[in-house]
Amino acid sequence: MPDDIAERFRSFADQHNYYRRLRGAETHWFFVEAEKALRHGLYIAAVLSFINGIEASIRTNVLYHQGKFDEESMSKVNIMKNRLLHEARAIGLKVEMLAFPGELDFEEKLKDNVTVELVRVRNNLCHGNVFEYFQKVTGTSETIFTSECLQNLALTLKDVSEKWTKEIERFKESQGR
Repeated sequence: MPDDIAERFRSFADQHNYYRRLRGAETHWFFVEAEKALRHGLYIAAVLSFINGIEASIRTNVLYHQGKFDEESMSKVNIMKNRLLHEARAIGLKVEMLAFPGELDFEEKLKDNVTVELVRVRNNLCHGNVFEYFQKVTGTSETIFTSECLQNLALTLKDVSEKWTKEIERFKESQGR
């Protein structure tokens, strides 16, 4: 199969999996847009869409489980922080799927109310703090930031999102949804 056809098929399959797993426009579009942005090298858009998709999927599932799935309730539910992860775990979601690669202390952080990596990254990037992603210009003392500096983070979030959306699918099936 020619590379462009194989790539188009992979793109279709990735996007279709989000539709199938999440079964809700209020969440799956974040992941679909993140995939599209990632494939086009739009790393800021990809990172923010993956993060917002994860957050939206947690918030909507917590609300749905509480029987309060409406606009007013959505504006009152916790934003992405450890407390929201505790609420998600309490309804049966395996939030450990949200641990970043190498974040072996995820459970300890959650238990001790120390910000987990996903929440830390979300807080920094959603407020425009990109300093940790600056890269040194070889042979100088200068640093730069371009959207490409977020490529590795975007790929990490893609992997985390794939695991997470499989968990959402498992959870919804266990709830008969």
